[in-house]
Amino acid sequence: MLSQFCIKRPIFATVMAILIVLAGIISVRVLPVSQYPNITPPSVMISASYDGADIQTLSRTVAQPIEAQLSGIQGLIYYTTTLRSSGEVRINCTFEIGTDPNNAVLEINNRVRTAERKLPQAVRNVGVTVRKPITSFASFSRLPIRACRRSPWRTMRTSISLTN
Repeated sequence: MLSQFCIKRPIFATVMAILIVLAGIISVRVLPVSQYPNITPPSVMISASYDGADIQTLSRTVAQPIEAQLSGIQGLIYYTTTLRSSGEVRINCTFEIGTDPNNAVLEINNRVRTAERKLPQAVRNVGVTVRKPITSFASFSRLPIRACRRSPWRTMRTSISLTN
């Protein structure tokens, strides 16, 4: 019945579709952010820099000592290590949903400080940073398109899943 009505009156059907889409857009803007469920797992980013080191040296002297300290952290699901040919190391640690991100940063920071004794002096001079990455939709929508297409992060990626 409704389908026959819309077939006979395509302009009416088009106007109704546009009104439904506009009502959806308005309701998304009006709906408070507190009503959205937290579905992304919390994560913590570890960054270090070792100027002049190749990928194998980064893996052996920087990434492995830090990764060795990450085992046994409560709520840690997995971590991904990214090594950059310019001497930068990034380890992204992902936790279970419901884990307090501030406690996760504190726990990771304590483990990284323990691993710092095994790191090369050049890395200790620059420092190892532990922080929560920015994961809001607004931050991704402001990235320039060129930055999204070409990423200098490449070469070696390791992903390790930890299960209890």
